[in-house]
Amino acid sequence: MKRDKEKVIEEEEYENLKSELKLDTDQVEIDVDDDLIFVTVGVYKMFIKIDYGMDALLLYLHLMFTAKMQSVYDVNLRKGLGWSRNKIVRIKDILKEMGLIECTGKVDPETGKFVKELKII
Repeated sequence: MKRDKEKVIEEEEYENLKSELKLDTDQVEIDVDDDLIFVTVGVYKMFIKIDYGMDALLLYLHLMFTAKMQSVYDVNLRKGLGWSRNKIVRIKDILKEMGLIECTGKVDPETGKFVKELKII
């Protein structure tokens, strides 16, 4: 069996190529405005099958937006959506029933205060 001389790369040459191609991760930046907020077709189908589905989808997308933006600035759900507290609670309950979010809470050991946590699944 003959080897094609052009396709055979020596190990030293291979290591040199690898080191040249390595990314300097300190130079990689990701702009939060370029992030995507999306749902799969299957999840979208779940929303269109239920009462208040589009409201639930809007809240779900806004919760994902809020989670992404927390490192940049704080976003208030009520102001962001223009909804009442009752509507947000009602639609959050729908998202919990759909298995898309999970609300938990715990006591912060440093402050002793109860802290609510929202997990987007």
